[in-house]
Amino acid sequence: MGFNAARLAYATGAHVIVLDKDLRRLRRIENNISKSITTVVANPLTIARGIKFADLFIGASQIKGEKSHHVITEDMVKTMKRGSVIVDVSIDQGGCVETSYPTTISDPVFVKHNVIHYCVPNIPALVARTASYGLTNASLEYILNIADNGLSNALLGDVGLSKGVCTYNGTCTNEVISETFDLEYRRLHIFSTN
Repeated sequence: MGFNAARLAYATGAHVIVLDKDLRRLRRIENNISKSITTVVANPLTIARGIKFADLFIGASQIKGEKSHHVITEDMVKTMKRGSVIVDVSIDQGGCVETSYPTTISDPVFVKHNVIHYCVPNIPALVARTASYGLTNASLEYILNIADNGLSNALLGDVGLSKGVCTYNGTCTNEVISETFDLEYRRLHIFSTN
C-alpha cells in the first residue's frame, strides 16, 4: 500500500517522505521509484517531527493478521497544520491514527483538531474492476499451482502460499486469528496426496 501511495504522490510532483521501520522497503522505494524521495527510519521521534510539516499523511501501517497499532497519537494530530489531511488506509485493521474511525463512501471525511480525516474501509472496492484485475493477477500463479498439483502438494511446495492459510480441514491454522476469536489453534499439517 505505502509503496504505491509513494509512487503516485511522487508522480504528481509532491515532495514525498516515506517513514518505515524496514530498511529493505526504504531501499526498494529509492531503487524502484526515485532517489529524490526522502526515506527515513520510523521511530516515535521521526514520526512526530514529520507529521508537523505534512500536508498529507497516508497511514499504511499493518501487521499481518493483527489490529493496527496507533503510530500517530492524538497529540501528534494536534501538532499538524490546519487543513492538512490524514488518509488512514489501515482503518480496515482498526486504524494507525488514534483519532481515526471508519467512515463511509457517502460521508467519507470528518475533521478533528482542524485536520481532515479520510478513513473509508476497503478502498479497493471504490475501483472494483481495477481491484479485481489486480487480485486476479496477484493470485493467478497460486490458483494454477493448486489446479495443477492439488491443494496439499501446492501448500507443501510453496511456503508463501502455506503462510496465507487461515483454516485447513476445518481447523484454524492462524494463531492470531484463533486468539482473536477464541478458536482452537492447530499448526498447519499437510501430507502429500501422492
